[in-house]
Amino acid sequence: MNVIKDIRHDLIDEIMQTEDVNLLNSIYHQLEKGKQITDVETTEIEAAIVEITEGVTLDQVVEAQSIEPITYSEIRVIVDEIDWDISLEELLQNID
Repeated sequence: MNVIKDIRHDLIDEIMQTEDVNLLNSIYHQLEKGKQITDVETTEIEAAIVEITEGVTLDQVVEAQSIEPITYSEIRVIVDEIDWDISLEELLQNID
């Protein structure tokens, strides 16, 4: 905790000694931008939190997650549409 207090104190000291308006504006905008990013991340994390349920079956889990299984044929169609720049043989050679 002392590290945070030290950083805050050092920042306040530096800001109080600064006479450059552009630098102060830049610092202010960076702090505001940081708050916005933190707010978005917090919202996304909060949205992902769910209540833990015990004693459920696999079918109940699948239903709760709204999973739609995909077949090998569907995957194959998607993969076949990809324009690969390199062949499988070349990829395997590059592993060594």
